[in-house]
Amino acid sequence: MFTQPDYAALFAASPYPYLLINRDFTIIGANPAYLESTGRTAQQIVGQHIFEAFPADPNDPASTNVDEVRRSIEQAFATKQPHTSALLRYAVPRETPGGHVFGERCWSAIHTPVFDAAGEVAFVAQNAIDVTDLYRFDAATGAYHLRQGAHAVPDMPQMNRPQMHEAMTRILNLERSQLQTMFNQAPSFIAVLTGPDHVFEMANEAYYQLVGRRELIGKPLLDALPELVAQGVRRVFDGVFASGKPVVLRDSLISLQRRPDGALEHRYVDLLCQPIFGHDGQVTGIFAQGSDVTEAYHAAQALFEKVQQLEEVRENQTFQLTLADRIRQLADPDDVTEAACELLGRALQASRVLYAQIDDAAGTVAIVRDWTAQGVASLAGKVMVMDDFGPPMIAALRAGQIVVNHDVAQDSRTAGNTGIYAQIGVGADLLVPYIKAGKMRVVLTVQNATARRWREAEIRMAQETAERTWSAVEAARAHAALRRERDQSQSIFDSMGEGFAVLDKNWNILRMNAEGLRLTQRRAEDVIGHNHWEVWPELRATPADAVFQRVMSTGAPGILELAHRMPDGRQAWIETRTHRSLDGGIAFFFRDVTERREAQEQLTAADRRK
Repeated sequence: MFTQPDYAALFAASPYPYLLINRDFTIIGANPAYLESTGRTAQQIVGQHIFEAFPADPNDPASTNVDEVRRSIEQAFATKQPHTSALLRYAVPRETPGGHVFGERCWSAIHTPVFDAAGEVAFVAQNAIDVTDLYRFDAATGAYHLRQGAHAVPDMPQMNRPQMHEAMTRILNLERSQLQTMFNQAPSFIAVLTGPDHVFEMANEAYYQLVGRRELIGKPLLDALPELVAQGVRRVFDGVFASGKPVVLRDSLISLQRRPDGALEHRYVDLLCQPIFGHDGQVTGIFAQGSDVTEAYHAAQALFEKVQQLEEVRENQTFQLTLADRIRQLADPDDVTEAACELLGRALQASRVLYAQIDDAAGTVAIVRDWTAQGVASLAGKVMVMDDFGPPMIAALRAGQIVVNHDVAQDSRTAGNTGIYAQIGVGADLLVPYIKAGKMRVVLTVQNATARRWREAEIRMAQETAERTWSAVEAARAHAALRRERDQSQSIFDSMGEGFAVLDKNWNILRMNAEGLRLTQRRAEDVIGHNHWEVWPELRATPADAVFQRVMSTGAPGILELAHRMPDGRQAWIETRTHRSLDGGIAFFFRDVTERREAQEQLTAADRRK
């Protein structure tokens, strides 16, 4: 016959301490085990508010975790779920012959909701196990510590052992839960692998974020992450397992398939592989910890590239200044070309640098000057057929494009013409054309004996060098033409049979030819650049002064003959024809007409005698 169990009797007979609390935090019951563990009687606590029955020590409120107990009870009522305070301090008041004292105790408590017939929480049962014999509290650090030798407490009654086991289980579960939370929330990725096949035993959330959501636990490393097979990861883990020595990897590149059927993604990681040792001192597994540093790696690379670019710009600017200083001193166009070839070739460590003149009508290229590295033959003076170097490449040059050829044997524009390149010892080249009036005139060519990857900075340096050199060459040619024209003009100027001089509007003598210097018996340095009235002050207030002033102001030409005392004391007659120059000054031609004047005077005298 079925008999309804007597729950009150079970409650009273339980060896585990229980306290019953209603929603007002009033104690409505306590079993004998609870009363014994707290040293109280039912009359002392039943019907009282729990924190009146077990108040805080007024002299040391921190010794009683009232707030923690209150939160735990409230949470059990609110969530309808048990709540555990695995380890807390709660001093219990007791009467002694010396008076009322508080005994500091450590407890492991769980608050469990008890439901009524309607499924609502009627009250909460507190199961509090005294673990003072096992733990001590360090007030300085606020931490609990397991007492030394606590595993062998000699006076523990047999009936208390299950309670202690229960308390220890709670505490260990809490610590395990806290460790698991810390493990999962760790910002770095962590995994524990065991055995020589490196089987995953644990992996935290950061590890899954790195490798993607997939089955790991219980699988060997390369079964769980098969894309790592060809990446040398197994060799690293085998080395740690065999040697027992940790390995640290920095900025290590791995490729992971983070999504099913997705493409491999490249990630950079810092990784520590630490061996785990068993009781016998043998390696049983590996603790792998690290960080995904992909973003930091790319940021560092971007910074490095920016610094490198700035350094390349600085080097190019320094080179261009050196080139400008070098060619500024040169007047001959061929010397300018030669200097540019040499400086560029040394800066780029090339095999050969040359300037080639293009005859597009004849389809030929003439090497004017070149610079060669030691042991490389010069091509200066040679004339070659342009299309021998690859018609597509020549077409690109004619279109004004810079041709960058990293490997003449592989580049489609030159692959069919490798014979000529082999003949002149070229494996890669860089060509910058100069187009004028729609036609290709000159090509700067940088050549390397073997295939070479030309960098953007090198291409830019060659282009700027070509532009600067062409400007310098054209300027040198223009200056040479001006010198020739000037020399020719000076020759004509000096061969004139009469004197010639030019004055600016401030009467400064700008020019005087050789005949003029001879007639005036002066040296060029005593005349050129000096003021006319300072050189010939005796002409002031003479007919010559009047004529010169009138020509300067009106522009109307004038002519006169004037007797003039020469530096050697000789009296001479000078005929001067004066005109205004384009800049507002005057220019005049003059000649010695003394003989003619004397002949005229003799004729005049003869006529008088007749």
